[in-house]
Amino acid sequence: MVQKHQIDPPHNLKELVHNRLAGSPFITSRSLAVDVETHSVTLRGYVPSYYQKQLAQESIRDIEGVEKIQNELEVVVSPR
Repeated sequence: MVQKHQIDPPHNLKELVHNRLAGSPFITSRSLAVDVETHSVTLRGYVPSYYQKQLAQESIRDIEGVEKIQNELEVVVSPR
């Protein structure tokens, strides 16, 4: 019989979400904050486009344990 070790779920889930966002070549902002409470993930910070805001949300949707995503990312367009 294989025994599974339980890791504190909120901390583990936060790490999984953070790693997924940090590893995405399509999300250029590295100033994202992740908060986890039970199975709810809140994303905060700034991204340069609405596309990246949606991409951040969709990139974590399939992580086991994520049941709700609150996307509070703000789109800030830099002047050229």
